[in-house]
Amino acid sequence: MTADVPDKLVYKRSVYALLTDPLEDYFDNHLHPRPDAFAMVSTACGRGYVAHWRMSRGKLYLARIQPFAMPLHLNESLKDAYQRHFAMVFGSVPSPKFANWFSGELRLGYGDLDDRFDTCYVYQNGLKLQVLRGVLVEQVRAK
Repeated sequence: MTADVPDKLVYKRSVYALLTDPLEDYFDNHLHPRPDAFAMVSTACGRGYVAHWRMSRGKLYLARIQPFAMPLHLNESLKDAYQRHFAMVFGSVPSPKFANWFSGELRLGYGDLDDRFDTCYVYQNGLKLQVLRGVLVEQVRAK
């Protein structure tokens, strides 16, 4: 088994590996079915996509969804491809999308990887963010 490529989160001007999958809550709670474009094509990304998030003014936003194997249509720009895949889930709602469906803990990793584990990413440093309906309520340094 291989560890999934993590989502990314921009928080306080730094980019972190997001070791939690908030978009899965959206799919799991049947707020929207998982698009076929996000099917698993590799054990390196079992959920089929990499999401890019940002925490802005204490709120969690989904900025972009990128299928792990992202085909481009003829004459399509990368930006247009990102917008097309975002629209598969959220329709005509523009990105970024406020993640009000998510409540729980966001685990962020940074620094060197501890490569002793092959089923998950373990970083030397981390943060835990508690989120309630998309709003940051607490930050705790992990490790």
